[in-house]
Amino acid sequence: MTTEQRPVEIEPGRRRRPRSRVAVVVLTTVVLAPLLLLQLLPLVLGLDRFVMTSTDMGETVPRGSLVVSRTVPVGDLEAGDVITFARPDTEAAWDEAAEAGDLVTRRVVEVDDGAVVTRADAASSVDPWTLVPDDGGLTRTLLHVPYVGFPLLGLATSGAWAVFAVLAVLAVALWVGPELVARARRSGTGHTPG
Repeated sequence: MTTEQRPVEIEPGRRRRPRSRVAVVVLTTVVLAPLLLLQLLPLVLGLDRFVMTSTDMGETVPRGSLVVSRTVPVGDLEAGDVITFARPDTEAAWDEAAEAGDLVTRRVVEVDDGAVVTRADAASSVDPWTLVPDDGGLTRTLLHVPYVGFPLLGLATSGAWAVFAVLAVLAVALWVGPELVARARRSGTGHTPG
């Protein structure tokens, strides 16, 4: 009894669907473009931007919010406005206070003859100081975007930039690497070493 041998058929493996460049462009546009816009637009328009690092304002302006603000005359402030200023008990200028983390964000409780009384939303009583700005202006919040500032808080440390750079290189390598390996294999097929 003989068994008939049938030729072995080799089916090609399923071809991986190529990554869609359109999907990457859409993802970048939908996610990264607004974040980049929130970072650059305030600078172009001459607005101040910073990240809320405390929980003083509770859920109104939660920790990690990106805050965009503009300096306005004290006469333009009203009760209920949210302002950011250098803590009066530190006697630091705005830039020094921002660098030291001594900026605070508070709600205006009362404005009386150029003097401003403030309170943190998470506090039950007014602040122990009354603001009387020398230059006549305070920084009023125009917009805040919750949680967008967290990546910026992380990138504020020097080590975080290195980690971010390594992750970016790895992402590019994972994206482009397989395609480069496949091209190398294809171009090497059918050639015999000479």
